[in-house]
Amino acid sequence: MLVWLILFRSNYPVVFMSRDLGQGKKTMEEIIDMIGRLPEWMQPKFKKRNTENIVLSNGSQISLQASVKSRTGSKNSDKGRGLRAMFLWIDAAAFVPLPDHMASMMPSVSRTFVVAKQKNIIFSGSDYQ
Repeated sequence: MLVWLILFRSNYPVVFMSRDLGQGKKTMEEIIDMIGRLPEWMQPKFKKRNTENIVLSNGSQISLQASVKSRTGSKNSDKGRGLRAMFLWIDAAAFVPLPDHMASMMPSVSRTFVVAKQKNIIFSGSDYQ
């Protein structure tokens, strides 16, 4: 579904949060591989393509945010801050300190979800039925 969203929705920002950078990069490689396996006529043009950011020519993008523990011991997180994601994908959520990250992500994400609902755009909290 994620590849479909970024292919067929313009300017569709996705934040992918992984429990660690290495695993997240492997998943981003898999997404790039999925796109590369599409029929040639369906493959998008990339503005940016690496294991931390995928940006398509239609403006849609996937940004990797690794949920690494702070070395300073601070419980504050800046993950997702200011990214305004339409879709927030949290992989292995049981191993991610969600309360810390949600405090930084929710102000921008919740506003984005309100706008998406008003404009009838698919977003993380919407009903896909």
